[in-house]
Amino acid sequence: MSGPIGRTAVVLARAAATMVAVTMLVFIALHAVPGGFESVYLGTSASETSHATVRAMLGLDRPLPEQYLSWVGGIVTGDLGTSLLSSRPIVDELAVRLPATAQLAVLATVISVPAGAALGIAAGVANLRGRASGLGRVAGALSASVPDFVVATVLVFVASQAGWRIVGASYVPFAEDPLGSTARMLLPALSLSFFATGIVARTTRDAVLAVRAEPFMTMAIARGESTWQIVRRHVLRNVANPIVTIGAVNVGALLGGALIIERVFAIPGVGEYAVNAVNARDYPVVMATVVLGAAAFVVANALADLAGGYIDPRLGARRRVAR
Repeated sequence: MSGPIGRTAVVLARAAATMVAVTMLVFIALHAVPGGFESVYLGTSASETSHATVRAMLGLDRPLPEQYLSWVGGIVTGDLGTSLLSSRPIVDELAVRLPATAQLAVLATVISVPAGAALGIAAGVANLRGRASGLGRVAGALSASVPDFVVATVLVFVASQAGWRIVGASYVPFAEDPLGSTARMLLPALSLSFFATGIVARTTRDAVLAVRAEPFMTMAIARGESTWQIVRRHVLRNVANPIVTIGAVNVGALLGGALIIERVFAIPGVGEYAVNAVNARDYPVVMATVVLGAAAFVVANALADLAGGYIDPRLGARRRVAR
């Protein structure tokens, strides 16, 4: 089966297989932790009888395949389990925290993708014109190598010295105050987008340089077309797909970075929730947040894969020929 329907089916099947593998790895890894889930309730000095009672209460006395299928079945139906510490449904606690993380990730993406693409195109076109682009390479390498928490610390210090009152202010939900919430999220989003901007810039620059080998680019330069004409007519169409792809891949980096950024800026999001769960050994919450992050990454990559075939139909044609 070929065409858009076949490509969509392949992408969805790959995404589903990836999620099955992720859930298996998470389930096996967390169940292999010494002490077991019941240790959160009982500690390490409880009797074997107490451990057996709690394991039966949590359903941990069932065979592992049965536990896994029950857990995955709950995920499919929207039941992520219950927190061992708060005894509240995990889905309810995530519903409160997810908007903050989504707002942070979206704002960081809005900053990193356009900024990185612009820097990458500028550096690539400068190279095409025979001008030095060392500054662009240095900037890209620097932004891709400096840890998020270092960027966050520097930005907080600079903003504090400048008297920006937003620094240290408590989180305000976007639904309550869109402008105020966005302003308070600006520093965290800038911190989170720093690494992603460098990755997008380097990928875009490499894509622009790859276009240089095409005959139409040689003809465009020989005809004396302006830089803007070259970018508009030739570069943008050929680098759009790499930009979309790397933007989706950066979702994983943004979600991973959110774990640190939310702690630094005291944002009550999923990242902070996951870190607290790890520290408290709240294993059902850890499993749920890992699967949620993996699902976001897989969905973003699947959408990028599908979009790539529509942005550049040659990509889908090459894949069909390869098969």
